[in-house]
Amino acid sequence: MIRRIFTLCADGLGLLRIAKTLNAERVPSPTGRGWAATGVREMLRRELYLGRPVYGKTRWADKGGARVKVKMPKAEWLVDERPELRIVSDELWKAAHDRMAQTHRTYLRRGVGQLGGNPESGLQSRYLLSGFTKCGVCGGSLIISRKTGQRGAAQTTYICATQRSRGQEICSNKYGCQPSAWRMRSSPNSSTSFSTRTPWAAC
Repeated sequence: MIRRIFTLCADGLGLLRIAKTLNAERVPSPTGRGWAATGVREMLRRELYLGRPVYGKTRWADKGGARVKVKMPKAEWLVDERPELRIVSDELWKAAHDRMAQTHRTYLRRGVGQLGGNPESGLQSRYLLSGFTKCGVCGGSLIISRKTGQRGAAQTTYICATQRSRGQEICSNKYGCQPSAWRMRSSPNSSTSFSTRTPWAAC
């Protein structure tokens, strides 16, 4: 299974597509909640599959009276050569990582040669319900999806993040809900609650 993930990546499949492929084939995930792009990325970066266990990436430190994990500089990591643990060949590792690097460069560079990519973190969402609503089928978070409609008009829809990132085998909710379909009302248990005309979503 590990070699297959590397092979799929080397063949040009993106992280999300790999995750959905594994879920469609009912391949068990390490967490038991289905494959996601983040889990695939973690596996593709794990040097253990080259026979190189890495230690000391993090350590415990005291901050403000609490014990927290902090990341250590790469120069301080300890790498142990254990060839008997190797699963992935150097050639397959390089092919997969070359493909990821190529995809990353393509994503960052727009057609006119300008660098693009995602905005920096820390920005507040423009959408009131982001982070507060859940899918009524699987309990996953609802996120904003933007696409162009049949007449060329931009459409904004709340969709299930789990269904989008892991596929319909993990969550069958393939429907969306436009922000205009939501309405706010008072609730005796909280300052604000939300409801929708569609039965599949809940908060």
